[in-house]
Amino acid sequence: MILVLVQLSFPILAGLGVMKIISLREYPNKTTELILKYFAYAVSIIFIFSLLLSNLIGQWFITRVNDYAAGIEASRGQMAQQFRALAKYSSGMFTGDIIVGFALLTVSFGAAVFYLNKKISKDVLVILFIAVVLIDLWRIDARGAKYVENPNVETQFKTPEYAKIIKAQNDKEPFRIFNMKQDGSLGSFNQNSNFNAYFLLEDFYGYSGIKPRAYQDFMDVVGPVNQTLWRLTNVKYIIMEQQAQFPGLTLIGGSGKEFVYRNENALPRFFLANKVEQKPALDVLRAMKSDTFDPKEIAFVQNEKVEVQIPDSTASVFIEKYQDERVSLKVNASGNNFLVFSATYMPKGWHAAVDKSETKIYRVDHALMGIIVPKGTHEIEFRYEPKSFVISKYLALSLSSLVVLGLVISLLLEVLKKKKTKSSL
Repeated sequence: MILVLVQLSFPILAGLGVMKIISLREYPNKTTELILKYFAYAVSIIFIFSLLLSNLIGQWFITRVNDYAAGIEASRGQMAQQFRALAKYSSGMFTGDIIVGFALLTVSFGAAVFYLNKKISKDVLVILFIAVVLIDLWRIDARGAKYVENPNVETQFKTPEYAKIIKAQNDKEPFRIFNMKQDGSLGSFNQNSNFNAYFLLEDFYGYSGIKPRAYQDFMDVVGPVNQTLWRLTNVKYIIMEQQAQFPGLTLIGGSGKEFVYRNENALPRFFLANKVEQKPALDVLRAMKSDTFDPKEIAFVQNEKVEVQIPDSTASVFIEKYQDERVSLKVNASGNNFLVFSATYMPKGWHAAVDKSETKIYRVDHALMGIIVPKGTHEIEFRYEPKSFVISKYLALSLSSLVVLGLVISLLLEVLKKKKTKSSL
């Protein structure tokens, strides 16, 4: 977000700079004129030297790249080879940037000096500045990666049959899916790439490769094909290449090499556990792997004693609003009940509140979240709001406001200065 300041400030400051140069004819300022003149001389000299010494600069750059490649050869041979292969290309880009950059600066400052000496008009000056900007933007745009429209993009993102079958179930509450197919199709187990997010389906296996360590422990220690883990993590639909007999799975559609099952044992995204016990993380993962515990019956926490009561038939959880970063629930607790949220435990990001009063979030079943809900009907809120995000947001807002305020004040001062100068003439 801090880039907003740069994106906002540079064009405005450039515009103000051009206005200042234009006003120097009407309101001369010897100091400013000398600065522009000496800058024009300096950039012109550097431009000439960069032309004369371009080969020397290029060879120096190549030598630097090759020296670096030699230094990493032993530990990262493939990367060293890439650096050597790109050394000449990078050198050309480096020297080209120097030459073109100082050429454009020479034209810009030279045009300003010519304008002050009344060699060119204001209109010509502005046209030259616009031309310099457009040339520079075109030059940057012309380099780097080029993206070509994939002619098969519509086919690639055609809704797969399993997604149509799942959406036809008209589920009103959040759920996850797990595509166990291994045929290499997009969205399958070995070609996931979070493909199913395109169809607004939350994928048990298909999140970013950069994931919390605790969640990765589910994959590494327990393994993705595990019914206790499916039940705990709200995996309601499972896609397979062939028909299979798993307890609690009901075939709801599919044919050929694609079959969709509904997991009748899947717990909701939010549920009330009957009791809470302490257990080390590795023991929890082992219990999951061996399918020896029911996550609805027991929620495991680490190094904490949590006293809760078993919810009775009057206890309920209703989702009022569900977004990625904010969830609102209405929970009716029959006593001190324990609410489990099947989302990754991230203590520096997630916050929970009972009737707008902050409450503690417990680490549950190694990687998930849970809170204590006191007896009665309560409004529960989970929100993902890292302190770093809040600080950055308000810092960017404050600094952006100060920049805008400073620009407004400087414009007003400039207008008042002009009025004062005119009145004194």
